[in-house]
Amino acid sequence: MAASQPPQCLLLDCFQIIFRQIEQTLNQIEHSHQREEAKFRSLFEQSADALMLAENGVIFDCNQAAVELFGWQDKTEFLPLHAAELSPKYQPDGRASFEKAADMIALAQQNGNHRFEWMHQQRDGKDFWTEILLTQIELDGKPIQYTTVRDIRDRKQNEAKLREGERRFQAIFNQTFQLAGILSPDGVLLEANQTSLDVIAAQPEDVIGKLFWETPWWTHSPSVQQKLRQAIAQAKAGKATSFEYDAPTANGKMMALEFSIKPITNANGEVVMLIPEARDVSDRKHAEAERLQAETILREQEQFLRSIYDNVGNFIFVVDVLPDGNFHYVGWNAAGERGSGLSSEEISGKTPEEVFGKIEGAGDRQRLAQCVQQKCALTVEENLTFNGQSTWWITT
Repeated sequence: MAASQPPQCLLLDCFQIIFRQIEQTLNQIEHSHQREEAKFRSLFEQSADALMLAENGVIFDCNQAAVELFGWQDKTEFLPLHAAELSPKYQPDGRASFEKAADMIALAQQNGNHRFEWMHQQRDGKDFWTEILLTQIELDGKPIQYTTVRDIRDRKQNEAKLREGERRFQAIFNQTFQLAGILSPDGVLLEANQTSLDVIAAQPEDVIGKLFWETPWWTHSPSVQQKLRQAIAQAKAGKATSFEYDAPTANGKMMALEFSIKPITNANGEVVMLIPEARDVSDRKHAEAERLQAETILREQEQFLRSIYDNVGNFIFVVDVLPDGNFHYVGWNAAGERGSGLSSEEISGKTPEEVFGKIEGAGDRQRLAQCVQQKCALTVEENLTFNGQSTWWITT
């Protein structure tokens, strides 16, 4: 019969087994921690973003991308600096960098993370814009800030160019004498320049966001509204169109406008906006109306004079005075044709000598020259020969 172990030996064996299991578990945890730490270190060092670890703003570790971003040789020179020491004394908003950095850290501690833009400074003194993401984490039981720094100089330059482009656009858009705006392809008013707003004494909020044909420039006439809706539909399909119409102004007067609407397309040829423009042509319309009225009066006067010229029983002739002082007959009326036996067409363009002969023509030329020289009417008796017959005339 086998002898049994004392109870003390059995208890010792149990402790040894438990100890080995604990030791094995601790080794596994240690190896796992080492692998995670190696993975984190690899990601940390190889990241293209500048990464830093800081405690209350004091940097105690960083990757090579951070060293290069700030223009340092290696991290031994870089550490331990406070984040505000990598910045100009004051931020663009006028706040001291140390003071503002403390506020940013406090926000990250309060919210778990905080993203913001920051003006940093390289080792050579050049300032540059960055975007910072502070993430509050715990390392070795201490609260630290895991900091990601991204260079946004290009973005800031592009934003500045966009702002300058917008400023120039607004300057041109609002200073032009033409009425102008921007519509969505469906006809919703997105922008209206100051000139167009002044015409109807409106503020931008009165019209922006409304369908264009429902704004005060158009609501006075349903037929004009319909014409505009058709023009917008054509522009949405890629076709520019124009027409003229009369629009009311804030003072109750009507303004004659020459209106056009053009489509604007993107790189794919899709219509992305419409540009409506209107030019005040009231002065031109008034001038055209006055010209038409003057032409009508002139025609009526011409018809009246033509009636007298053709129907009067007296001999009436018209002579053209040329720049060189010569005289050419333009023609004479029906009475002249009857009295002379010559048609108006026969004498048109001829000199006095060609119409009346050398001697009588010279006398006629002399009397015409005297009338021009004295700039007054002359009444004379003259003897003219027509068709071989000598005739006497009292000519004025």
